[in-house]
Amino acid sequence: MADWNADRNVRQVWSEDDLDRALAALNAEVPAGESALAKARAELMGEAGVVPAPEPRPHRRRDGRWWRWAAAFGTVAAVVAGVLVLPALPFGDETGVPSAAAEVLNRSADRIGTADDPVPPGQYRYVEKRSWLMTFTERGSYLGERVTQLWVPAAWSEEWVQRDYGTAKRKWIEGGAADLPEPERLDGQGAMQEVRARCGDFFVAPADQCRVPGSWGQVTPEFLASLPSDPVQLYQRLRADTAGKSPHPDLDVLTQAADALGDGLLPAPVRANLFRALAMVPSLQISDRNITVDGRIGIGLGVDRDGFKEELVIDQETGQLIGVRTTDTRNGSVRNYTSVVTGAASGIGVVPVR
Repeated sequence: MADWNADRNVRQVWSEDDLDRALAALNAEVPAGESALAKARAELMGEAGVVPAPEPRPHRRRDGRWWRWAAAFGTVAAVVAGVLVLPALPFGDETGVPSAAAEVLNRSADRIGTADDPVPPGQYRYVEKRSWLMTFTERGSYLGERVTQLWVPAAWSEEWVQRDYGTAKRKWIEGGAADLPEPERLDGQGAMQEVRARCGDFFVAPADQCRVPGSWGQVTPEFLASLPSDPVQLYQRLRADTAGKSPHPDLDVLTQAADALGDGLLPAPVRANLFRALAMVPSLQISDRNITVDGRIGIGLGVDRDGFKEELVIDQETGQLIGVRTTDTRNGSVRNYTSVVTGAASGIGVVPVR
């Protein structure tokens, strides 16, 4: 490291704008509180030979939130007339302000409310998923649509009905329908499959229906009752249930929660608490403020891993989950996405009007 004290008579005098640019260039990932930022500012100005004005006013972003990012440990910056190595800036135990993603999730939780519209006896909770899944062929790649419809009776232990079918709709990423042989052009347009079972246990023997243990991927009344009502404890439960699953623990928490939210069966208080729990995921970020999924516009909240981003898409007006999406961050292409719609239906086969 160059000896800065060896030439005290040569100094770079920093303006307020220079200082702000130097702080921004450090590109820290550590949130800081107001007093930590003041300390960092004073240290930088001292190294630059500038006497700071007393009690400087903190800068505000245009959106009203405090400017809150400062230096990570061991970062260096270049200054004209030599190289100035800036000191590491410790910020103590201050936690700083919530992230933008956390603000969105907490606000969405508030808008969900405390109860869903009840499903009267003899009627059904309707859940529809439209999934667009990536398919690769020798002549191109495309997203193909598949639809799953679910009718859930007011009494959980009564018979559920699920229908599943492909629509043959495609969104081409590379190539086109004309590039495919005739048999492949019709792939995905399969016959509708219908299954029925008590408690939604479609793929077990009748004697085992209503006995399948609940999970994040298949919620049951017993599983829902086991979830903590406190968001902090719920976050700890998510962490415990996903511990060791992969090298990406934040992603595991997000996908586990998305499995449950995407079923469309979580009661309003559980959905709200789950949003508040997800607000504690450190690496969760706003990925896109205007994502259109199945004709609805929402805000994307995602976690990156190995060149892909997994996202929840939330309607900011209602706090409801619109769907989930996977994006290839290397080229920006969408690899798959699923939209979720819920409502009340008067009978099996009846689709509520949106």
